[in-house]
Amino acid sequence: MNGSKEITNRIYNYLKEKGIIALDLSKPFEERKPEELIVNSMNAHPNKAVHAEVSQLLYRELALWN
Repeated sequence: MNGSKEITNRIYNYLKEKGIIALDLSKPFEERKPEELIVNSMNAHPNKAVHAEVSQLLYRELALWN
């Protein structure tokens, strides 16, 4: 996660400055090993467990809108 933290922070801050609601996902995942977050060593996309966790974070954020 540290390898991508600089760019993800820049994107998050840009969206926030524009008034766009965004989740900062660096905190929930910062203590995890990269191999726990990705599909496999040949595919660095988030795995199913990460997608499930992010969906729960989004659900909680959207619930605040009601």
